[in-house]
Amino acid sequence: MNAAKKGLLYVLLAGTLGSAQPLAAEALPDKIENLRRVTVTGSAQVEIMPDEASVRLSVKTEKKDLREAQTENATLATRVTQELRAIGVGDIQTVHYSLDKMGYWDSKTNAFIQTGYQVQNTLKVTTTKLDTVGYIIDTAVKAGSNDIDGIAFDLTREAKAKLQYQLLTDACRNARDKATLLAEGVGGAVGKAITVQETNYDYVRPQYGIAKAARDSTPVQPRQLTVSAQVQVLFEIDYGPTWALPPPEKK
Repeated sequence: MNAAKKGLLYVLLAGTLGSAQPLAAEALPDKIENLRRVTVTGSAQVEIMPDEASVRLSVKTEKKDLREAQTENATLATRVTQELRAIGVGDIQTVHYSLDKMGYWDSKTNAFIQTGYQVQNTLKVTTTKLDTVGYIIDTAVKAGSNDIDGIAFDLTREAKAKLQYQLLTDACRNARDKATLLAEGVGGAVGKAITVQETNYDYVRPQYGIAKAARDSTPVQPRQLTVSAQVQVLFEIDYGPTWALPPPEKK
């Protein structure tokens, strides 16, 4: 393209962009259109105390006879469940049940020597009364539970939904604040959002292990949960009617 034609193209584009009716976005060349957009990442994070706790506890029985192992396990698991319900625990679920052979490998005979059976019944106990977690563990152990897998603190479903809404809203506001800063820095103003995408929602829950199955008293202190959200937003940048392409090159 010669200099005269190039200069004419610059004048036409500049005049169109500076007129009262700017050129439609879809008609702008790609390079010009990219100058009118900015992509930013918005984030939000909060630390919040949990309002729900769950304890995984098991009853394990070992016997030479399978039927005896099953019967004893059922008796103890029933007793644990009854004692927990007696202190007001309503959410008790069986999350695991297994039956395994016990024994050892005899290197002389090159064979597995069976010595009996192990039966395990694992319950998940959930409560919103966090100050009763230690008492729940003590009650279960006294009733027959001999293995505590750990404690998990969490948020109830309602609290999770409310928190997610709050964090995503805050992340979007943070994205607009960033876009505003960038747009004003180049002499423009942030416009409408073109696309928005949730890129991350991180939920960190502390886990607690119990070293021993039985204690005189089991103190349990919950820690805060860390929850964060991140979004990516593409905004338009409005440079106003005075914005135009650079002047054409001189001959």
